[in-house]
Amino acid sequence: MGKTEIQETGKTWTKSTKVSWRRIQTRAGLICSLGNGLRFCRLNNGSCMSREAHVQFCEGLAGQFRWSTLLIVCFECEEDAKGFGERLRQRLGKFGLKVSEEKSRIIEFGRKVWQRSKETGEKVSTFNFLGFTYYGDKTRKGTFKVGRKTNSKKMSAKLKAMNQWLKSIRNAIEFKEWWPILKQKLIGHYRYYGISGNMKGLRIFYSQSVRLAYKWINRRSQKKSFNWEKYRRLIYEWNPLPQPKIYHLTYTLSSKRKCY
Repeated sequence: MGKTEIQETGKTWTKSTKVSWRRIQTRAGLICSLGNGLRFCRLNNGSCMSREAHVQFCEGLAGQFRWSTLLIVCFECEEDAKGFGERLRQRLGKFGLKVSEEKSRIIEFGRKVWQRSKETGEKVSTFNFLGFTYYGDKTRKGTFKVGRKTNSKKMSAKLKAMNQWLKSIRNAIEFKEWWPILKQKLIGHYRYYGISGNMKGLRIFYSQSVRLAYKWINRRSQKKSFNWEKYRRLIYEWNPLPQPKIYHLTYTLSSKRKCY
């Protein structure tokens, strides 16, 4: 990543920071930025790494995405990234822990590699994090932005779970009782995956869920309950299902600033 992208992610967080969805709370401790680089700040939360330690692993610009045991760290220089990986493995080894090599990798990502790919035709690397696939996208003006969409594996798993639930519930309780639950499930999906740029993923989940509901409504008995036209009136007029909605407007927050 370049300087601009790293500065955007490398914001300072302290122990006094109010709890929110951006809190850098992890099972092993707290990761925060201090001074010239990033340091590990271990908190006493009952884990095997309970004592406090400060380890500076980069002299230059660096930033991190702060979530649980899944960690994404970005660097300006490839040498810093490799050096951090080596020191992290050594540090974890002292506590009998190790990094999953199958899930760990170093990739080029950001504005510069995206611009270079447009000239050379090479494919920009993507990565998955917390149910999303992150990729190089462009704004309406043609400049670089970080694109996010629902991870394909997560999408398949969610639709499979929806199918199993509809199958199990169709005759267990009355239709008027489980239909509101279906609405809540859709809204819950939108509230998590409803992030700027992911409307296509929300619409796919909605349309597939609608078709699955139609399938299992008509398998409650040997007699078909709805034809497609009657079912469309149900979901759009009589008892409509919630439509896809973006809840997290990540791009509009910085609309007055230059998008890199």
